[in-house]
Amino acid sequence: MTHEREITAPVDLCLPDGRLDPDAVGWSRRPLHRANLRTGPGWWGRTKRWE
Repeated sequence: MTHEREITAPVDLCLPDGRLDPDAVGWSRRPLHRANLRTGPGWWGRTKRWE
C-alpha cells in the first residue's frame, strides 16, 4: 500500500519560480510529468533531466 497519490493527468514538474510543484508529487502508471525546467537568459547553472 502506498501513501502517495496516483497522478492520472499530465502535470508540470516545477512551478514558475523553479520549485517543485506539489501536484507533481506521486506516482503514475505511465510518464505524465512535463519537465518544464527553466532555461534562457538570466538562468545560471546546468539544466538536468532524468529519465
